[in-house]
Amino acid sequence: MKRAIRAAASTIPYIVFLIVVPLVLLRFIPAELLNALAGGIGIQVQTITTTLALVGISLAALSVLKNLSREESLLKPIASTVGSIVTLYLFLYIIGLGNPLTFGSINIGTAGATILLDLKFIVLLIIVASAVSWNKIDSSQF
Repeated sequence: MKRAIRAAASTIPYIVFLIVVPLVLLRFIPAELLNALAGGIGIQVQTITTTLALVGISLAALSVLKNLSREESLLKPIASTVGSIVTLYLFLYIIGLGNPLTFGSINIGTAGATILLDLKFIVLLIIVASAVSWNKIDSSQF
């Protein structure tokens, strides 16, 4: 019973912050601003919120799997590893403003000006932190 309650409680942050909050905030953004972001800068806010919701669903499901599985189960380290990979993708997606393949190098261009954001150092720190978290997964079960 404790395991089921812990599994259900572990999904709450993913559901609230990655599914509910972005979808609610999307309703308050005026359509003119959404069109200006899509046309001028190239940021598709609807696509970003949909991706955040899908990542939130997958992270919530992985959290349930991880918390419901027993300590000696092989499912627990697999769910932890896949969760770390999905979280890394989420950070790359957010830093890349909807394009995770930029790896932190963002070029925002409008009709009159261009802004170049080079966040590769932050991306490198996130990748190193993900590698450290993968290393912490108990490999004695393999």
